[in-house]
Formats: sequence, C-alpha cells, structure tokens
Amino acid sequence: MENTIRMLRSSTSAVHMRLQGQVARSQQECQTLREEISILTRDLETWRLRCMEKDTELEKERLTHKQVTDLLQSARELCQQQSQQLEDAQHSSRSLSETLEQRNTEVWKTHKRFPAPTHATHTH
Repeated sequence: MENTIRMLRSSTSAVHMRLQGQVARSQQECQTLREEISILTRDLETWRLRCMEKDTELEKERLTHKQVTDLLQSARELCQQQSQQLEDAQHSSRSLSETLEQRNTEVWKTHKRFPAPTHATHTH
C-alpha cells in the first residue's frame, strides 16, 4: 500500500510538474500575444490617424477643385458678358457711323445748294 501511495505521489508530482510547465508556456504565449496585440493596436491607430489625415487632404483638394471650378465658371460668365458688351458697342459704333455719314451727306448736299460766300465774291 505504501508503494502504491509513493507511486501515486510520484505520478501526481510528475503530472503537477508537467502541468506547471504547460501553464508557464501558456502564460508566456499569452504575454507574447498581449504584446503582439498591443503592437497591432498601435499600428491600427497609426493607420487610422493617417487615414484621417488623407481624408482631410482629400476634402481640401475637393474644396480647392470646387473653388477652381467656381472661378472658371465665373470667368466664363464674365467673358460672355464682355463679349455681349463688345458686340453691343460695335453695333452702337456702326449705328453712330451710319448716322454721322448720313448727316455729313446732308450737310454736303446743303453746302452744295447754298455755298458759303467767299472773300472773292464779297463786295464792299
């Protein structure tokens, strides 16, 4: 019976030692996994911050693009207005030229019918 008890104690002790080894390995693996999780969490946070920065940059580019598009549209509208004003001015200039030409013609005709006295024809 004592032999059986010694054998059971020896066997129990061996199992206990083996289990302690497994627990120590499991604890080491858990510590390694915690460290890896910590590193991955830091990396993930770094990437999240980078993504936020890129989003901010893209939003600025979108705004800049919109501003450029708006400026181009304003420039087009201004060009159209100036073209219309130029066209109107050219039309007014043509009308004025025609009117002046007609008046010159009328004045010339009147002058031919009623010539102004010259010094040679003037009598004392």
